[in-house]
Amino acid sequence: MRSWLLALLLCAPCAALPYDQVPSPRPGGWVTDQAHMLDPSTLGRINHMLDQLQRSTQTECALVTVDSAGAMNPKTYATALFNRWGIGRAGHNDGALMIVFARDRRVEIETGESARRQLTDDEAARLLRTEVVPRMRQNQPAQALEAGINSMLHELDPAAPAAVPPPPPRRPPFPPEQPKGALHYLLAACLFLIFSPFLLLATMMFWLPPLLVAYALGWGPDLRDVFSATRCAECNKKMKTVRGSRRRRLLSADQADEEKAGGVLYRLLQCSGCGRLDSKPEPFSNLRRTVYECPKCHLRLGKVARQEIQQASTYNRGGLATDHAACLRCGLEWTHQVNLPMLVAAASSSSSDWSSSGGSSSSGDSGGGFSGGSSDGGGSGASW
Repeated sequence: MRSWLLALLLCAPCAALPYDQVPSPRPGGWVTDQAHMLDPSTLGRINHMLDQLQRSTQTECALVTVDSAGAMNPKTYATALFNRWGIGRAGHNDGALMIVFARDRRVEIETGESARRQLTDDEAARLLRTEVVPRMRQNQPAQALEAGINSMLHELDPAAPAAVPPPPPRRPPFPPEQPKGALHYLLAACLFLIFSPFLLLATMMFWLPPLLVAYALGWGPDLRDVFSATRCAECNKKMKTVRGSRRRRLLSADQADEEKAGGVLYRLLQCSGCGRLDSKPEPFSNLRRTVYECPKCHLRLGKVARQEIQQASTYNRGGLATDHAACLRCGLEWTHQVNLPMLVAAASSSSSDWSSSGGSSSSGDSGGGFSGGSSDGGGSGASW
């Protein structure tokens, strides 16, 4: 589960978070997991270990995961974040930081001047090489970071008992024996049942677009003729929908003008026996009611020239308006009363508070809630 989550994380495009916007975990914890590499139980254990270190030795140690260092060098990014937060006690400079850049596949350890005497650069490089990098290459980020923090704490507090590192990754079990005889057919049937929906979906994705284009151009039968046939009033035979360029030729001049005005869309039906031609308006072909039927010539050619608001809509009730229409054929002008819908209030967006650790998206403060330590660039780094 963690393997494909880490692979998806490394492949997903996302913008690098500047070091001065990384949220500090203090005072609630010692871990900022922006890259979501830790599960809740591992996050709790690491926070507990780092808190015990601070209580027993007053040494401050932090763990940070981010997506990428962006244009900055990872080492420069780590030093800048360390000094911005002030990890470690002021004047003692005994803080330490482990920071992981998930998409860059890079991990850095940054130490203050005093912490560097206990966790030397060579020791930092060794624990990255032996504890962190191998587990990262096996797509086990939570185990890698917990093992690395365990080793760091043992170096920073030699008097403390060595924490038990996470168990090494287990080797995958041997593949089962191949089925023999009739089991081959059973396995093939199971695979077919599993993958047949994907094959059907791939076939539909290949053929559906050209079929839709052909249907839009008027090729092939109308689906309504297949599922609900219309009978001729004279010979009682099936009538078929006329489509494409032939439909345009069979429209009358009045029907063509009505469709051009946008007032109606006609469905033409022709009998397969006697050749009778019928027409009827398509349902919902004039939903906006911008074209009315002329009271004089009885054609749907009454275009709305302007609308006069009589009563404005509110959030509690609808309004009333008058449409001034004019016929495009005979020139008759008339008015039509229409009801206006009620106003709808826009949904208000509420701001949500995010904690500063475990993937918080709030911007970092000036000063990270630590004790004011600094780093001159000590530590080490490694890639996986």
